Amino acid sequence: MNHIHILVKVKSEAELSDQMESGNFNSIHALISKQFATFFGTYAKAINKQENRYGNLFQRPYKRKQISDESHFNHLVYYIHANPTLHTPKVDFKKYKWTSYQTMMSNTNAKIARAEVLD
Repeated sequence: MNHIHILVKVKSEAELSDQMESGNFNSIHALISKQFATFFGTYAKAINKQENRYGNLFQRPYKRKQISDESHFNHLVYYIHANPTLHTPKVDFKKYKWTSYQTMMSNTNAKIARAEVLD
């Protein structure tokens, strides 16, 4: 695996206003960038500890795209789940263990916004 795709719903500016003020962020984009940097840094530290290694796991720059409408959202959900098939045609993305597809289609408890995505 050489890349990942993550679909994240960002809270509104009103919902994030306290965090923006307390962190002295001048824009929602600055706050989101800082939160992703913290997330990726923490993840890298955990993997490095687990694998007895050091250094970065992710290359910069991170790419972000704002979802413009429902059609774009639907396409993106499909693209993220089907992406392994694009890189390895013999892979059935419905059975691929490194996507959230099986979780999305199951009834198991998960932090994924299943109902919102499927609607």
